[in-house]
Formats: sequence, C-alpha cells, structure tokens
Amino acid sequence: MEGWPAHEISRALMQERGLDLSAHRAKQVTTQHVTQANLILVMDDIQRQMLSKDFPQSAGKTFRIGEFTNTDIPDPYGEPIPAFRHAFALIDAGLQSWYSQLK
Repeated sequence: MEGWPAHEISRALMQERGLDLSAHRAKQVTTQHVTQANLILVMDDIQRQMLSKDFPQSAGKTFRIGEFTNTDIPDPYGEPIPAFRHAFALIDAGLQSWYSQLK
C-alpha cells in the first residue's frame, strides 16, 4: 500500500481536529528508518513481532502505542466510522501515556 493516501475516514476525523492529512502517503519501513529511529511505536503486538522478525535491530526500541495500558489498537480499515473513532481514542490515550513517560 506504499504511496496510498490516508483513508478518507481518517482524513475526515483528523480534519475535525484541525489536522490536514491530504499530503500523507504510506511508506514501507526500511532498514534506514529502523536504524535511524530511537523509538518505534506500533499499533499492536503482531506488528511489533513482524518488525522484529524483519528488522532484528528494532529490538529494544519498538513498543506498542498502548504499551503502558497493555492495549493493542485494532486496525479500523474497512470498518465503519465508529471503529475509526475507537482506534483514534486508543491512540490518543496511548500517546498521552507516552508523553507523560517521556516528559
């Protein structure tokens, strides 16, 4: 899905928050991304495991967004708007936890 724009529902919900995702395009994770990153946040444990398998150098710096609440964030792709709202609420809560920890 490299090069694809953000889902139309994601764009609409972020627009409600004053964020413009129109220029966003999906990118494939590369060795360079992983090597340069100090922290990698993923939505669920399956993503963390896949990243670890494909990029062993990601070990120790890859965590779930919901790490501090032991929460996986379900992918809302193909689901109705409430699923997107739910995922975004979990992302918000998880990022607030990360912010508190990193502050």
